[in-house]
Amino acid sequence: MCFSATASFGSAALLLVGGTLCIRHAIKNDKTYLLLAITPILFALQQVSEGVVWIGHNGNLTSLTTASSIFFLFFALLFWLAWIPIVAFSLETKRWKRIFLLY
Repeated sequence: MCFSATASFGSAALLLVGGTLCIRHAIKNDKTYLLLAITPILFALQQVSEGVVWIGHNGNLTSLTTASSIFFLFFALLFWLAWIPIVAFSLETKRWKRIFLLY
């Protein structure tokens, strides 16, 4: 949330609850949406890592701040760039659009 550990952990908790409900709904009704339903859980992990960055920063714990920053940046700069197209590919039904998403 970019302003406190409390906000980051609070949003992570809400995302975990929402993601759990989404996953349960996808499993029960349409497993095609499972990858999309998992997305809030993954974002919750990113928010937890941001909360840990704040704890490390406020406590002047350099190694904790560094490790959690790298984990956060993995999500921010790499993971989402791959995950969102994968989810879109899994939901797309038209063949030409699936081929386009592969590229």
